[in-house]
Amino acid sequence: HIDRVGVHDSFFELGGDSVLAAQVLSLAQKTFGIRINPQDAFRSFTIERLAAMLEDEIISKIESMTEEEVERRLTK
Repeated sequence: HIDRVGVHDSFFELGGDSVLAAQVLSLAQKTFGIRINPQDAFRSFTIERLAAMLEDEIISKIESMTEEEVERRLTK
């Protein structure tokens, strides 16, 4: 039983395993349309780190888009 989980807690120390981690990354890919390298994620798998990786990838993706593409995505 875990009373409290914080953003700095290790996914694996909380009982997560590689199969569940792969499912989390797959869900992130489906939800945000970006791929996170599992090796990068597994190095320090915390909520804080996953959020930072997602943010970096989303910003990178947006920066590579034209203004029209961004506008089109925002109006979906």
